[in-house]
Amino acid sequence: MSGVRRPGGPSSAPQPQRRLIEQRVRNRLIEYFDDLAAASFGPTGSFSTPYEVIDDWEALFPDPARPGGIPDVYSPREVEQVLEFQIAWEAALSALDAGPGKSSSFTEAEAVGEWTVLRSRAATAAEVFAERGRLPEDREV
Repeated sequence: MSGVRRPGGPSSAPQPQRRLIEQRVRNRLIEYFDDLAAASFGPTGSFSTPYEVIDDWEALFPDPARPGGIPDVYSPREVEQVLEFQIAWEAALSALDAGPGKSSSFTEAEAVGEWTVLRSRAATAAEVFAERGRLPEDREV
């Protein structure tokens, strides 16, 4: 009986609404900022290489140039922080890419001034996001 859908199966599960997805992404940003600020690096940390820090931001951050801009689940202060972090992220990316052989370790990245600024921006953003805290992941607010 392939191709037959049964009630309650994966194909009949309700899909989360856009706002709920944005709330969940915002919560992941909080985790990202917390982990980067706390230097959660290496085999037991959240990030295994500096480029994972770079890649994760690209995957999480809502591109302000896209239609609709930054979702409204972010407060004005949070928007300011993600935009400031984006600037620091771009500078760190350029600095890491410009280094000899690209900075593949956190020890090498820590020697780059832009990396230090990036971590500082993450700490500031984490503080601002902590004011409202995480949003529910099971209902829209």
